[in-house]
Amino acid sequence: MYSLRNKFLALAVLFVGASAHAQQSALNDVYLFNPTVVDPTFAGQTQYQFHSAFQQKWVGVEGAPRTLALYGDFNIKTLGVHVGIQSDQAGPVTRTSPFVNVAQTVQLAKDHKLSVGLRAQLDNWVVDYTKPRNVVFDPVFQGITRSALNPNLGLGITYLYSDRFYLGASVLDMVGKGWSQDQPLYAHAHVYAGYFHPINRTTRVALSGVVNRTSNAPYDVNLHVLLQNEKMGSAGLLYSPGDGLGFALAAPLHESFKLYYHYIYPLNPLQALSNQSHTIGISYRMKIQKDCALQGQRYF
Repeated sequence: MYSLRNKFLALAVLFVGASAHAQQSALNDVYLFNPTVVDPTFAGQTQYQFHSAFQQKWVGVEGAPRTLALYGDFNIKTLGVHVGIQSDQAGPVTRTSPFVNVAQTVQLAKDHKLSVGLRAQLDNWVVDYTKPRNVVFDPVFQGITRSALNPNLGLGITYLYSDRFYLGASVLDMVGKGWSQDQPLYAHAHVYAGYFHPINRTTRVALSGVVNRTSNAPYDVNLHVLLQNEKMGSAGLLYSPGDGLGFALAAPLHESFKLYYHYIYPLNPLQALSNQSHTIGISYRMKIQKDCALQGQRYF
């Protein structure tokens, strides 16, 4: 049972988290499972793969952020297409967003490629005044106006050298609206890079990182070190300075299925409330194989 101090802290965390929910992307720290959540240029990389994921942060805290997502990845001639729907909940606020990403890759020179991507999205915001308790008395949640579908856009660009290095940037939530006139939806930017070092023909070490930036919020940095094997899957460490430390696993269940798991231990005051956040996902890939135009961390 929480002490009285921890109860007050829990309520403060939920209210602050809910008010900042419109300023953050819930899956930034697990983009290894599906990098299109931070950049549409990765659309079409795992052609004809279907993916589902569930994330629960701060286990044991009422109203803690959670995300449920379904994705599908395709190719239409030279275009990569990625469609999906994602539902993010933080405290009393839920954002449900169907979207489509479209990407085009061009060959600049031998071993040099450039990919550009566009995201078109619809956001639906819902506020449940029964979760968490007493939220109806908080002035932040008065005058809610968003209940219809609101259009949104995102852009991204990624440079790839051979299959060893990539560097990219994106801006999401460019034109969207938040769940209240008093809580605008700020655009958030991402810069990311990665390097693959081969050990042998089937095994490599992947080093990658992503920096996230949103107005009126601190920088969010995520670093990853992964050991990847074509037959056995992937395993590695994740680190976000001042935020969390954890690990990620990906294991094949069958030649067409893969299971993903991600654990984070908080390195901040949230330790007083919860010591764990989990993400679990499963993917299915149809047996339609074509050459992939752009390779990157999606092959985790």
